[in-house]
Amino acid sequence: MNGSIDGTEPAAGDALRIHTALEQARTALEHGEPAAAVRALRGLPDSILIDHRDLWKQTTEIVERAAGEMGFHNLELSARAVGESPEDAHVLYQYGYDCGERGVSFLAVPALLTALGKEPQIDAIRMELACALSAEERYTDCVRILAGSEAAGQWAGRYLLVLNCLLAGDVNGARQWHTKFAEPQDEAQGRQLARLTGMLERAQLLQGTPQLHTLCPAPADPSDALGRADLRGWHFTLNGGLLLRLSPFGPQEGMSGRFAYHQETPSGCRLILERAGAALTAAGRTGTSVALLPERSSRILALAAARLWRLPTVEWAPELTDVVVVAYDLRRLDVSVLRGLRTAREQILFEHATCWTDPPVIAPDLSGVLHQISVAPWEPGLQVAPDGESTVTTSADDRPDEAIAADLVAASTAGEDLALGDAEEDLLAWAARASSLWAVGSGNRDQLWSPGPVRSSRFV
Repeated sequence: MNGSIDGTEPAAGDALRIHTALEQARTALEHGEPAAAVRALRGLPDSILIDHRDLWKQTTEIVERAAGEMGFHNLELSARAVGESPEDAHVLYQYGYDCGERGVSFLAVPALLTALGKEPQIDAIRMELACALSAEERYTDCVRILAGSEAAGQWAGRYLLVLNCLLAGDVNGARQWHTKFAEPQDEAQGRQLARLTGMLERAQLLQGTPQLHTLCPAPADPSDALGRADLRGWHFTLNGGLLLRLSPFGPQEGMSGRFAYHQETPSGCRLILERAGAALTAAGRTGTSVALLPERSSRILALAAARLWRLPTVEWAPELTDVVVVAYDLRRLDVSVLRGLRTAREQILFEHATCWTDPPVIAPDLSGVLHQISVAPWEPGLQVAPDGESTVTTSADDRPDEAIAADLVAASTAGEDLALGDAEEDLLAWAARASSLWAVGSGNRDQLWSPGPVRSSRFV
């Protein structure tokens, strides 16, 4: 490894990690896998790329080649330029911007940090860096970059500041910055302010504060309302949705109530459908029918829901009102359906398996579980082999949808493991407390904000 800008060498541990990442990236390129090559660079620390010119050049050369092979010509050109002119703030900014546009904000961050160090007065650089940090779930870093800067006095900067305070778990900071908003000047600003105000109203409800901007002491216990372990509370605050089941697996290993690989069972489906029905009944939002979406897994689940909730079914349409729409995983739906769900009024949206690492573009009113990978009971999945050690892949269940739905209805939930404090009565008590502000059916459904301040281990 050659020298660095500051004349130092990477520490031994860092050197091995860097070497491994670069070799993995080059190997992926040689095998015609440019996207994998870029992903291999994720583990490189900001400080290494900022301080070590040779490593920076090696990295940008990999990005240049990968971008060219994927047809991302703007990024290809800006990667080449920044490799040739690593001290030029404007070149660094363009590279960071192009990385952000292609969804690789982890590569944008070191470039933009370097650019900001050279030109701290340029708000465009600061704002692009704030966006990249937020996209990388570095919410506290985003707040630190914006707070006290001139960018924080502008609408876009103030919006990012309040949002990232909330995503970082700092409700009081969000409340204080929220008071400084001017009147919205257009529809987009109106939507942004409504989003943040809604989040703070839900936080106010959970914390029992008398006014929106009343400051509260930090929770004494992480599991208290909006503490660092309150997954259900933060999911509600950020998304306005009710989380029906907390994972009982890995609470001490960093899963915090989320699932990693979630291979669902008929009994698990029935448990969540029962909870959804009970929560809707308690809130007086059962609807008059269950809407069937044009996707097989969603359809199977909806047929079972209709039987359990004793409601008729109807084919989904965006103009329907007073219906409960049942989805297995919203990401499986066609974009035209998602667009209709986003603007539909008086439709309660229930999603059985909500992915928190790749969240859906719209937030459901009820989420069964939060997962990284979820396999429905009727899909091919993993099963322990007769030897008790290896696994085999099961076959898909190709029976008619109605037959599989009947199995879900007939399943027993007696053997289902529950997380501590996640009995049905705990859920219903929580839902009753929050009932005035969830499942409102406003016709302007937001995206799902994840993960927020409750962190979970990632495996994908």
